Amino acid sequence: MHLRIHGGHHVYGKPGIIVRLSISVHGNQPLKLGLLKHLLKAAGSSEADMR
Repeated sequence: MHLRIHGGHHVYGKPGIIVRLSISVHGNQPLKLGLLKHLLKAAGSSEADMR
């Protein structure tokens, strides 16, 4: 769930879970692979869940 925008960062979270993900958004530039994998791990998700 999208919680807020702070500058160039979008902050996401789930109700009842303390973990918040801050994702840097810069126009149309894609996330780098290492950052994407880190965010998936922090969210408790995997690449297979994205398919």
